Amino acid sequence: MVRGALAAAVTPLRDDGAALDEDAFGPYLDFLAAGGLDGILPLGTTGEGILLSAAERRRAAEIFLEGPLPVIVHAGAQTTAETVALSEHAAASGAAGVAAIGPPYYALDDDAQLAHFAAAARAADPLPFYVYEFKARSGYAVPVRVLERLREEVSNLAGLKVSDRLRPRLGVSGTRRGAGRGRGAPRRPRPLPVPGGGEVRARPPRRTGARRRAGAAAMANGSRETGAGRVARIVVAGAGAIGASVAYHLASLGARDVVIADRQGVAAGATSKAMGGVRQQFSTAAEVRLAQASIRFFEELDAPLFEQVGYLFLATTEDGLAELEERRELQAGLGVPVERVNAAEVEGLYAGDVLGAVNCATDGVADPPAVTRELVRRALKLGVEVREGTPAERLEGDVLVIACGPWSPELAATRGVELPIRPLCRQLIQTTALLDLPEDLPMVLEAETSFHFRRRGDSLVLAMVDPEPRWGFEERVDESLLDDRLARLHHRYPPAREASVDRAWAGLYDMTPDAHPILGEVADGVYAACGFSGHGFMQSPAVGRALAEEILGESPSIDLAPYRLSRFADGAEFPETLIL
Repeated sequence: MVRGALAAAVTPLRDDGAALDEDAFGPYLDFLAAGGLDGILPLGTTGEGILLSAAERRRAAEIFLEGPLPVIVHAGAQTTAETVALSEHAAASGAAGVAAIGPPYYALDDDAQLAHFAAAARAADPLPFYVYEFKARSGYAVPVRVLERLREEVSNLAGLKVSDRLRPRLGVSGTRRGAGRGRGAPRRPRPLPVPGGGEVRARPPRRTGARRRAGAAAMANGSRETGAGRVARIVVAGAGAIGASVAYHLASLGARDVVIADRQGVAAGATSKAMGGVRQQFSTAAEVRLAQASIRFFEELDAPLFEQVGYLFLATTEDGLAELEERRELQAGLGVPVERVNAAEVEGLYAGDVLGAVNCATDGVADPPAVTRELVRRALKLGVEVREGTPAERLEGDVLVIACGPWSPELAATRGVELPIRPLCRQLIQTTALLDLPEDLPMVLEAETSFHFRRRGDSLVLAMVDPEPRWGFEERVDESLLDDRLARLHHRYPPAREASVDRAWAGLYDMTPDAHPILGEVADGVYAACGFSGHGFMQSPAVGRALAEEILGESPSIDLAPYRLSRFADGAEFPETLIL
């Protein structure tokens, strides 16, 4: 076990974060050793889980291990499988220990946390294993009761690395750090992640000042002004799938001063709770075209970020079948490869009550948090700045992009804009593990009931429209609906009859009166990308590209006219019943 003074070590990168700077490791490690350290924890600084691929992390660990100091490798990743693989690699490469964090941005219950850490610890055995807690970034703390159970389950638990303040959690009294500062005194700027996972001291936040002057958006595509001139800065409010896509596409089109700001963090809001379906089977031509433009980006990502397993719609009534056929004709006429299929041919699916079905083989399912982090990783490499834990209204910019989901109206109101967006609570259910789930199981959706499910690992995730809309910001699971949802699954997919509820969670849709998004300029220098009504993740690639093009003065690659705020000029009323 490493004892003494340890430090988190950043990973040297070159080419603006595009590659490891292997030549810089040696001098850097010599510098750390000369400073009197007894060991290092690499790959554990803020941002490296986003910036570095698994292959880059393995290679970086190997180089760190060639140095003069004992190394505890941080193997935390977005999934348990990735964490286990990195832990095994660290153990095989000669590390002095392994640390792991819970999957960031996606809260786990006690049993799931225990399973995650136990798997990582066993992969690291016989090395000492450390639980790494960083609530400010992962979004949840590790309860002491989980650590106590982990200690009983594995033999190599060595300790807890904490990057949060322990005093409030452990009930320690005393003077709070910085308590001598007057209430109105300025705070020290907090460290910010930079390419390579290092940290730099942030500039003090610029207060929102005068509105941008004409032409600032176009100027963002050129160079910075010098002297006293204003910098054409684009602030993207929201680090979910939509905000990340807008920022990435702005940078890829040449914008040079783009910052993503989020009150929480990357993929920390609705994106972290999304089902992850990606489909082109919509009922209006405008949304079909939006989906078609997005599907090409998802195809480029490929597995495991996107799995093209299809999207199967089932009809169990004559009316439902007629509506399904009407939509199929529209979609096929627009070039979507949707076709009639025999639902009975889907392995394990009960189709005795199905009158007809359609499937689009190029649709599929994705991992929303992972896709969002990939977009952020690409954006960072292009020079985009990411401000986690920072409200966008604290930053000054020439252009503001509002991509805050259901919280968008609050920010828009500070710019004198009223957005007809209302939060709607929706819930999802994940089953216990199932044996031999087909890897090609499509997303299955009952057209009449809206009940649908998909495979996620060795479990199924279920969702359905609630009997009554639950408007508001309260994210609460209605447990009275769980048995009904399970019964529907057992009927439609008999191989899951032994499955029970492993966990359930609730999230928010940002609903508009017509269930279509609001896109484009809504005030001088203010752009909206919100109101997606549950379809934001699957439409994020095309929306990000088109909005970036419009902001930079180019002609959008898709027609944004159907999504302008002006369509609600005569008022807007929300429906009391919803079928999404």
